[in-house]
Amino acid sequence: MVLPVGQAAGWNERGHAIITRLAVAGLPADVPGWVREPRMVDRLAYLSNEPDRWRGTKLICLAHLNEPDHFIDVEHLAPYGMSLKTLPSLRYDFVGKLAAQRALHPDRFVPERVGSDPKMLRLTPGMLPYRIAELHAEIVSGWSTLQTFEANTALCEPGAIEAARERIIHAMGLLSHYVGDAAQPLHTTEHYNGWVGANPNGYTTDKGFHRFIDDGVLTHHGLTSRGLLPSARTARDIAADKVWEETLEHIDRSHRAVEALYKLEKSGELKGEAGRVFIEERLLDAGSMLAGVWASGYHMRQTDAYLTEWLKSPQRRDAPASSLSPPSSQAAE
Repeated sequence: MVLPVGQAAGWNERGHAIITRLAVAGLPADVPGWVREPRMVDRLAYLSNEPDRWRGTKLICLAHLNEPDHFIDVEHLAPYGMSLKTLPSLRYDFVGKLAAQRALHPDRFVPERVGSDPKMLRLTPGMLPYRIAELHAEIVSGWSTLQTFEANTALCEPGAIEAARERIIHAMGLLSHYVGDAAQPLHTTEHYNGWVGANPNGYTTDKGFHRFIDDGVLTHHGLTSRGLLPSARTARDIAADKVWEETLEHIDRSHRAVEALYKLEKSGELKGEAGRVFIEERLLDAGSMLAGVWASGYHMRQTDAYLTEWLKSPQRRDAPASSLSPPSSQAAE
């Protein structure tokens, strides 16, 4: 039976910023240089923490949207007849399967009253891989828009190219947060804040454990982007048709490290050299993965034929400035 769980924040601000700067260092040379400009890198680092800032706004519609995107409890997939390898690649296909399995097998799940879990922390095992895939798609779209504008500069509105660049950076920065969360083992497990359930190995049940991994262990080992940048890894090579599979593998690598993390805590080695190496590996792996997903978004760009047609249309050239945005694809259909 799936028991109710909650979730905590991911790496603290420093941890997410470290991962972001490692990823910038690992980008392949063909990604345009403006992404590496100090102003843009600082903005990426700032945005890498934005999803956690949303938690400070106490509006339930935002929490409903945001909270399940930060984790996936791999152990909680089995009662739904799924595993990481068999997850559907679309968010609402996944939601539909969750609901169907709850209806078919109510004995497997703790009953929930309608409206009792608005943050969707118990009614879902988490949505983390979907948020990563969706933001990757936004990055592809952003680069496609920019390429289209750059091919039609004479037809663009003032500031359009700069706005398109800022949109890419925004999606890249948000993506950094979730790729970083996925690299933190406690974001992939029901044991997210101390071991739960049967505990024959006597692992810690301390409810401050998650916070220590997010923040305290980084401080303890003095981990900084400056110290880790010389060890930054090149971008993970991600084929255009393998983004989803690579995302799940990234989560699985992290999940496989859950018990190792608890063993380090139990032995006391988490605060020693073995612990430093373990945490550095998680940060460096996240940086390489993030650089790979970013680069994939750039490499998958295509000139947008619909946007090109709109930019060249007589209707647009004759329109007042307030109506120069292209109609939605739904309206076009």
